[in-house]
Amino acid sequence: INEKDSMRTLLFTAAVFIVVCTTSIVTAEKDCDKDGNCKMTANDMWEFFGCEEIFEKPRPVHNQSTWALMRGVYTGVVKHKSTIEPLSLESGLLVPFEVRQSEKGRGLYATAPVKKDTLVWTPKKQSACFSTGDHYRAFLYHIPVDCACDVLQWAYVKSFGPDKKKDAMICADLDEGSFMNGDYEGGESANLACVGGDESCKQTLDLTAIRDIEVGEELICKYGDFAISKGWKWFGL
Repeated sequence: INEKDSMRTLLFTAAVFIVVCTTSIVTAEKDCDKDGNCKMTANDMWEFFGCEEIFEKPRPVHNQSTWALMRGVYTGVVKHKSTIEPLSLESGLLVPFEVRQSEKGRGLYATAPVKKDTLVWTPKKQSACFSTGDHYRAFLYHIPVDCACDVLQWAYVKSFGPDKKKDAMICADLDEGSFMNGDYEGGESANLACVGGDESCKQTLDLTAIRDIEVGEELICKYGDFAISKGWKWFGL
């Protein structure tokens, strides 16, 4: 199979999942947990899916088929409210990179020098955002359990306007950007940031190199610049 045929197959797979999800969302809402509770919090779903056990072993680096599957499910769930490019295999990462396993888990590493002020990642390609907690839950119920656990770990709440709560959405980056680790050293280890100021970062989350990045260096962002840790309760999660 050549590259063009492989791409057609992946796009067809995503399209199939869009159709499947569009017709089966109500069923998924009925299959929340053994007690019929369809309003599980993120912690409830983590336990229900058995994520603790799943993360006891190293998680795989997802291939394009897995990303296409999740994008198709997302589009089927939110329909016209989709924030990703339709049936696109294009990643939001704009510099050469590779995914490696480390003690922290999966991470992104530069395979070419990155100059300061270079745009490294954009959410405009594959950042899937949800305006309701129910849509987010439905998405998780439709994808493989191990992928649902990944998303529970990756997803964040972000505000896109002046009203922090009203303009908030739940977002999960359905590309390799999700493997990007955050800074845990008070901001000193981060080499990427949203540099457009608070108002600019509310509209987008373009991550730019804040210094020169060498080959082999891990790409690290500052979660605190955009993620609202207390925002989950706004969505009943």
